[in-house]
Amino acid sequence: MLGLLDDRDGSLTLTERGDAVPVPRHPDFRLLAAMNPATDAGKKELHLSFRSRFTEMYVDELLDPIELRVVSSRYLQPVLPPSEKPPEHYEIVVSSVDVYLQCRQLAEDILVDGAGHKPRFTLRSLSRAMTAAKNLVLQQRLSLQRAIMEGFELAILGPLEAKSIKAVQRVLSATLGHGDKVSRSERDHPGRRPGKGAASDFVLIKPFWLQTGPLTPVDWSETNAPGRSKFILTSSAKTNVRRLARAIAAGPWPVLLEGPTSSGKTTLVEYIAARVGHRVVRINNHEHTGKLCN
Repeated sequence: MLGLLDDRDGSLTLTERGDAVPVPRHPDFRLLAAMNPATDAGKKELHLSFRSRFTEMYVDELLDPIELRVVSSRYLQPVLPPSEKPPEHYEIVVSSVDVYLQCRQLAEDILVDGAGHKPRFTLRSLSRAMTAAKNLVLQQRLSLQRAIMEGFELAILGPLEAKSIKAVQRVLSATLGHGDKVSRSERDHPGRRPGKGAASDFVLIKPFWLQTGPLTPVDWSETNAPGRSKFILTSSAKTNVRRLARAIAAGPWPVLLEGPTSSGKTTLVEYIAARVGHRVVRINNHEHTGKLCN
């Protein structure tokens, strides 16, 4: 691309497409590029000959609590109770930002993911937590406080190992739960069934309602005629089912399940799909990996 950036008469030849004729640069062409730090996993520095052709601007992370409250309040505004004060001054908004900043500090100090690496939480993590909370209030009809706790668990806890999960949960309980105001029994209690159609439109996978698909829902954990079940709901399996159901209920994002071979990732997805009446299509990325499309 160097020739394209040098002057107004530059051009680009798409040799990988087999082109031999260069594509001339449009007079109004301008390239705006974005680069992550080379300190991030898998990132490398741009070659100096390429980088020197740009006018550089450094965009720092958003860490100011006041500004973060404004961002959070915009996501939560549809579900905040009416008040004359600005939404960024709501106690629940202030607490949410405090949780995010505490989690960032914990990530620097003690947290590790399942591979033993230091996790990184960014504005995207906060935005996803707030979006999930809003969706859980509007669609699952949970209380706002509980929805925010669920949103943070979805956005923060996913890749962490067991001890790190407990450390973050203590922060969530102390800051959002006021020491455990949102009890475990409340966390396991579903909200009102969403929608206005028949009850069969949704399946309860405790404590979340998931919309049914075109197939007849089947619960693989129920025993069949020979007295066996296709899926055994152990304590850890129930935890993983809950986490996956929350991810499906909270937003439209794709979900990545990571874990050792034969730990039950594929079966977990197939179990959820069968419960809600969806078909699972398995596509192999290449010889040794696969992914699931629901």
